[in-house]
Amino acid sequence: MVSVSGRNWILCNKLASRRESGPSKLKLGPGSHVGVIGGGPAGSFFSYFLRDMAQRVGMDIHVDIYEPRDFSSPGPGGCNMCGGILSESLVQALGVEGINLPPTVVQRGIDSYVLHTEEGSVRIETPSHEKRIGAVHRGCGPRGIREIKWEGFDGYLQKLALNKGANLIRGRADDISWKEGVPEVKIRDGSPRTYELLV
Repeated sequence: MVSVSGRNWILCNKLASRRESGPSKLKLGPGSHVGVIGGGPAGSFFSYFLRDMAQRVGMDIHVDIYEPRDFSSPGPGGCNMCGGILSESLVQALGVEGINLPPTVVQRGIDSYVLHTEEGSVRIETPSHEKRIGAVHRGCGPRGIREIKWEGFDGYLQKLALNKGANLIRGRADDISWKEGVPEVKIRDGSPRTYELLV
């Protein structure tokens, strides 16, 4: 479920090509600012675990997540346009970290995968037959729904990151550049922000 959009790929390549040569002397410390481009699963997981690790060692790190979508809004504007399957091992790993996906996010448990090929089909069941493979959607539902019953996976993870203290910037990163040796992010109609680390 982790992808890099074409626009983000262009911005990343632009930043990498303008990076100063030589080893970096930068390191994260108390008061550091970290920018995360994209508030989907990868960006939200990173933000959540960075804030969690920093809190464990008593370090205050400021994390900004750049995400233009409102995942609580029905329809295309609030969805990354796909469903998803969470493996049994991912569901268990999240549980170990104290992240238990609620039934409003996991729409149903799946007990097996079926692989279809030209030679035939094969059913691959979960090792413990406990239906721990989770089926989720990225958003909360289609445009025009009258009642929101489901919470999208992306929105749920983003809320976890925000509850850990990350800051959401509702906007798309339009430009990334170097300023005095550190990355700077600019959104449309917004002031540029600099970071010690950009993810």
